[in-house]
Amino acid sequence: MTAADVCRLVFDAGLTMHADGAELVLKPAAKLTPELRALLVEHKPELLELIHQADTLTAELLTRAMAVCDRHGDGTQARADMRADIESTPAHLRADLLEHFRRSHPAR
Repeated sequence: MTAADVCRLVFDAGLTMHADGAELVLKPAAKLTPELRALLVEHKPELLELIHQADTLTAELLTRAMAVCDRHGDGTQARADMRADIESTPAHLRADLLEHFRRSHPAR
């Protein structure tokens, strides 16, 4: 089983997961089963790396999206809407969205 597989199990169980330094934080903790807890312990280093990569990708995506907003002269509400849209985009689709911004709006 891969770290991505464990993430899917976490999300399918109705949990959210993020890293706080070297710790994994899952909410709501009441939904955490002993089996899932064992998988988290077993794959913790890979999960932390996966979360770090996802956070880095999301930060780059937000930066790129805000640059597109700047080019279009978007106001505060449009920028907030863009941020909300990105944050609601499933993590596994964010790389595709970033690639779209890279292709359609190359950095100047």
